[in-house]
Order: sequence, then structure tokens, then C-alpha cells
Amino acid sequence: MLSPCTTAEDMPAGNMADGDGVCWPTAEEDPCRLQARGVAVQTECEKQDAETLTDKDTEKLLKLLVGRRELLKDTYQEVLDRQIQAEKQLQVQIKQLRQQNEEETQRHKVYIKNIQDLTIKKEEARKKIEKERREPSQKEQDLGAELLKLQSKNESLQKEHNEMEKKITDLLAEQMAERKEWDAELTALRKKDSQVNQSAIEQMETVKRAEVMSLESRRDLLLISLEEAEKEAEVTLSYLRVAPSNSEWIQLKQRWDARLAGIHQMKTNLQEQFETQIKQVKNGTKLSNLPSIMTPNLTPPPSDPSLMLQRIAFAPAQMSSQSMPSTDIGLHGKSSLPHQHSHSVPFTPSFPGNVASAPNLLGASQNSGTSEVPGTDKLSKILEKLQARFPQYNKGHLTNILQQIKMRRGTLSGLTVEALCQLVETHIEQHQLKESAIPAAKPIGHGRPQYPAAQRTTTFLPPAYGGYSGRPQCFFPGVFHVPDHCTAT
Repeated sequence: MLSPCTTAEDMPAGNMADGDGVCWPTAEEDPCRLQARGVAVQTECEKQDAETLTDKDTEKLLKLLVGRRELLKDTYQEVLDRQIQAEKQLQVQIKQLRQQNEEETQRHKVYIKNIQDLTIKKEEARKKIEKERREPSQKEQDLGAELLKLQSKNESLQKEHNEMEKKITDLLAEQMAERKEWDAELTALRKKDSQVNQSAIEQMETVKRAEVMSLESRRDLLLISLEEAEKEAEVTLSYLRVAPSNSEWIQLKQRWDARLAGIHQMKTNLQEQFETQIKQVKNGTKLSNLPSIMTPNLTPPPSDPSLMLQRIAFAPAQMSSQSMPSTDIGLHGKSSLPHQHSHSVPFTPSFPGNVASAPNLLGASQNSGTSEVPGTDKLSKILEKLQARFPQYNKGHLTNILQQIKMRRGTLSGLTVEALCQLVETHIEQHQLKESAIPAAKPIGHGRPQYPAAQRTTTFLPPAYGGYSGRPQCFFPGVFHVPDHCTAT
């Protein structure tokens, strides 16, 4: 770093050369010369003492000197950087030259080695040529021996080729024979496969028809029970229409109307569900994969029809004109239950009205209520199917058998026709075994089974206490209800 008092004469020659463009201060502006003249100069630019400054241009000269100093410093640094950069480039060039020298040396060594190898190969080739020239007869002998060896090998190969051709011919003949056998077996298997497929298709069709028949049979049985309840509701409503017009009978009629509407809705839903599943089974769906159709859950009747008829019969005298159509219906309707008897009706003096005509009205009402036997047509169809399966028995015998099965099982609801046929067949076999054990036993189906008539006494209550007390138990409710054998009378 240059001091403020450094002059151009004190600068080195190299720096002078690098700083050609630097403008040095003149003798008049040199601060050192000003000091020589005895002028007090403040050396620190940042501090100025007004008492020591005697020259007005001193501050200006100091600033100029500092600027020159910084310029010289930057110039020196640039020259130094250029020198360092030049030295680095020189080192790189030296390194590259050394590397090139080493590469050329290695290449020269490779060339020398290749020349030596070529010289050795040339010498070996020369010796080999001289040897071949000296021994041509030996080479001919060797070639002759090799030729003989090749000829013998060719003969052996030809012999092996002939043997292989013979083996191939034999194998082709065996393969042709085996192929004929395989073709015959394949034809038989294809024929058997077609027969099996045809049998499987027929069995599938049989299974499909059986599933459809099963659905149809179950649908018919469920519809029979619903139709029975529907007819019962219709008959009850026909009696309620001629009952006295009070709030109790109106509410009872509304409940029976609601029950009848619910039965109609159940029938519609049941038919739709069965039709849907029958279509699906016909289209190829397995019955086991379909959801089970729930049996309609019929709620108990709002009231007991027999008690209701008795209450209508003992209606007040002023409403007798409204109850007369019920009597007419009972008198003109032909009862289909010849063995049904009207029961004696005990009463209390608290009931107003004509007591003497009560038994007749009750009997007429009961006859009219049983004149339409629900499910008779369906029962006839089922009996016809059973009679076609068991032609040695008539409908009376089959009805007796069904009644005994019902008494033993407790219920026949939910069974298909095929299941009923199996139960009847089992019952017949058991009965035949009993007959063989006891020859004097009476044959099955002869005569009507005698059941003790259910003894019951109906207690009449006033209209305020006329609740539903339950219906008598029938051994054959629903589809298998037979009026001649009904014990609920």
C-alpha cells in the first residue's frame, strides 16, 4: 500500500509500466512538498481541525490523494490478478504438455511392441513355410489317412441313417394305428359327451319343471288359506251389513273391512312374488338361490263369527227389522253341513228382545254362515291329484287319511302336493304293516271316523262386554277343511 507521501520517483518501474494511464500530482499539488514548505497538513481525512488548517486547498488535495491511492490500489490488484491467472494458465499448459508427452511415450512403446510381435510372427511364418517345403510327402500321407478315416465314418453314418429311417417308418405305422384307435375313442367319447349333455339338459329341464311345480303348489296352498280367510271375512261382512247401526257394530265392520283389504293385498303380493320367482326359475335361476317367500301372517279375526251371530240374533226389538235379512239368508241358504247341529243358547234376563225366536235365528245364521265352504274347490283339486297318485282309494278314504295325518302332525300348512303324497304313502305303508300284524283290523278308509263332538257352552255377555273369546279348534282348518268331518261344531 502506498503512503500519502509516496511520489512518482519512489514507485517501482513495473508499477509505473502498469499504471500508464494514472495521472500523478504535480509538484505544486504534492502534499509532501507542501509539508517541506512548513505548511501544517491534517493527515486524517475524517478529522478536520479548523485551527490547524491554514490552506483552503488542503482538504481538496487530501481527498484527491486518497482517491489516487485507491485507484492505484485497484490497479495493482488487477495486475496481480492477471499475473495469477497467467500463472494458472501456464501451469495448465505445462500439465497438458506433460500428459501429451506421456501419451506419446506410451504410444511409442506400443508401436515398438507391435513391431517386435510382427517380427516374431514373421520369423515363425518363415520357419513354418520352410518346414512345409521340407515335408510335403508327410503331409500327403497325413491327408490320405484322414481321408480314409472320413470315408469309414461316412459309411457308418450311412448305415445309422438307414437304421433310423427304418425305425421312423415303424414308428409312423404304429402312430397311424394308435391314431385310428384314438380317433375311435374320441368319437365314442364325443358321442357319450353329447348324450351326457343331452341327459343333463333333460335333467335340468326336469328339475326346472319340478321347481316350477313346487312353487305353483306352494302358491296354490297359500292362496287357498288366504281365500278361506277372504270368504270368511266376506260372509262375516254380509252379516254385519244387517246388524244394528251402532258404534260397536260399525267399528267391528270397519275392522273386518280392513282385514278383507289386507287379505286382498296379501293375495296380490303373494301372486306377484310367486310369478316373479317362477319366471326366474324358467329363465334358469336355481330355486335354492332365490329368497324364500314368507308365509302370509294372518292376524286373528277381529271377533268370533259365532258370538257375533248370537249377538245379532239377540239384538233389541226396535232393530228387528234390520236383522230380518240375516234370517232370510239363513232360511233360504242350503247348508252344506248335514251333520252340523245348532247348540242350545243359554241366556240371562238382562237381554231384551224376543227370546223365543233366538234359537231359530241362531240356527239360521249358523247355517247361512256355513253354506259357503271356503277352499272346497282347492281341496277337490288336491284330492284329485292324490287319487291320481293312489287310484285304489276314493276321495273319502284319502280325506280320512289326510285327517289322520293332520291329527298326528298338528298342521299341514306349507306342504307341497309332493310332500302330501309322500306323507300319504308313508301312512298307507304303516297301516298295511298294522293290518298284516292284526288281520282282523278294519281296513283303512271304511266308514267315517267317529270323533267326539266338542262340548262347549257359549256364555252371552252384554254388548259392553262382547269381546272375542276365541274360536273352537278344528282338526282341518284352511285348505283341508271338510264340513262332514269338522269337529268345531
